[in-house]
Amino acid sequence: MTMVSGPSPSIYTSTPSTTFAGSMLLLSCSICYLSSFPAAWIFMAKVEFLLQAVTRHNHADHLNKLFRQGCEEAIISVAFARTQGVQAIYQAIAAAGPKASVFVGIRNDITSYQALELLLSAGVNVYAVDTGSRSTIFHPKIFIIRHGKQAGIVAGSANLTFGGLHNNIEASSLISLNLADAEDQRFYADACGAFQTMVAGFPDHVIPVTDAATVKALFDTGRLSDETIKPANPDTAKAQPAGGALDPMPLHRSFPSAGDFYRVWQSNELKERDLNVPSGGNTNPTGSMYWKKGAYEIDQRHYFRDNVFAGLDWEVDARLPHYERTSARFHLYAAGEFKGTFELKLSHNTNTESTTYKQSNSMTQVSWGDAKPVVARRSLLGRIMHLYRKDSAPPEYMIEID
Repeated sequence: MTMVSGPSPSIYTSTPSTTFAGSMLLLSCSICYLSSFPAAWIFMAKVEFLLQAVTRHNHADHLNKLFRQGCEEAIISVAFARTQGVQAIYQAIAAAGPKASVFVGIRNDITSYQALELLLSAGVNVYAVDTGSRSTIFHPKIFIIRHGKQAGIVAGSANLTFGGLHNNIEASSLISLNLADAEDQRFYADACGAFQTMVAGFPDHVIPVTDAATVKALFDTGRLSDETIKPANPDTAKAQPAGGALDPMPLHRSFPSAGDFYRVWQSNELKERDLNVPSGGNTNPTGSMYWKKGAYEIDQRHYFRDNVFAGLDWEVDARLPHYERTSARFHLYAAGEFKGTFELKLSHNTNTESTTYKQSNSMTQVSWGDAKPVVARRSLLGRIMHLYRKDSAPPEYMIEID
């Protein structure tokens, strides 16, 4: 379908793409005046642009208008949900009931258990999406409402929060589809099918929320927030449980300047000793962490020295000859933010007659050095550490704590 231009004051565009991802990029629009063209051209998708708060239009009004036109099927996907956001469209989604499915991101310290309970009371199908990581979260914001041969799609930045639907400066494409047109029907099917594929393909991560007990379980494992509790200082707050041993969702991911890094190790839930967080008035953190088995089935006595840190310039300690010492560059990410690059010291105990070795304990450790202020944070307790290696000369490493 070809884009055309005319004198209309509204901004529209056709939808040339037949893929879900491609159609989401239709923010470069042309001016259309459909009534001045042949009837066959009317069966094209129409796209308008909504810039909330800068103009008088907001997402809540537009969504309620779409639902009032009738709803035979609806899909809502948001990263965050709070009660005031749900309340803004509550009557509309309650009228749709089980015809509507709502996908909400969790494990993000924003989505609340109160919001999920309110969604349940509306009678809609609720799915909590847990990527297994706090640094890679579920983030698509899209609302799809079908009525007969018409479908409306709102795709942009608005979450299911009061600010997201009213006051924040949010931008969305407002797509009107005529499902009698093959291209529009294909676009609609791709959009809905993407979420159906996610449900089928990630049963451990896309969690049907069917009752209050499921909501409570998600809250008890630290994956939902409580709107009645004011967030504390993240560096002094007691860490929430990490939500069990759910493996990170196997997504196609990128890291800033990640190059050819690949994962070589994953921890269990991080403890105070790992991150050198003081646990009491008499504690004296060592400033280091032993590389332990974590989530890997390995011989922790040899794996790190012989595999993970192979290729580094190890030297025998002249004062303690059973120790080898080296250092390496580590790029450190914590809670989704890049914290810097640090030259960290590594030590390995080669004494195979020691009690430590005979008890199969770890023999290799890292000294946090200048990175200690970054890692010794109570807000990181209970999270998972991932170690990545790049086979450069010498090797480089990346630590991600999420």
